[in-house]
Amino acid sequence: MNKVWNSMSKIIRITQDVDIKNMKLHTKEEKSLRRKLHQMIGKITNDIEKNFQFNTAISGMMELINELNNYMNNLPEEKWNKELLKEVAQDFVILLSPFAPHLSEELWHMMGHSTFVLNAKWPEVDEKALEVEELEIVVQINGKVRAKIIVDANATEDEIKNKAFEEEKVKKYLENAEVKKVILVKGKLLNIVIKK
Repeated sequence: MNKVWNSMSKIIRITQDVDIKNMKLHTKEEKSLRRKLHQMIGKITNDIEKNFQFNTAISGMMELINELNNYMNNLPEEKWNKELLKEVAQDFVILLSPFAPHLSEELWHMMGHSTFVLNAKWPEVDEKALEVEELEIVVQINGKVRAKIIVDANATEDEIKNKAFEEEKVKKYLENAEVKKVILVKGKLLNIVIKK
């Protein structure tokens, strides 16, 4: 609760006059934070409405607040995307309200709302925010992690394999080795099976 209060207080202080309708995302960190917000909106909504798993809903909120704090701690305040922070803060307070109603109401009013948070519209997942532009693929050789590569989310299997084989950390293991097969687990890992 202290972490939530401290984070929200910082955001409220700098976003009073900010309009989130004009939000633009410029960096991968901003896109990542917004993606996490909308992933957690989906997860928390599902945990509450369908599964009645309140402990995992709270865990999702902790993940989101940690991601928010990482974003704010890794950038100077003048580089923060205020529109994004306001969206995250408002949606977070609504998600928190069933679990901590008094704290949520206090934060909601500090944000400048004259209505009660319990009357606020529950946030909806923005599917566009969930789209990923790049993926990190783990490259294994005979089951041991040897490198990680960043590829375009729409990269073909051949493009992923080529990028992996060009990686310096991978090349040294492939010298004087015969590649038996290459196994790609889409969006996650590439395992190169070799025989020396």
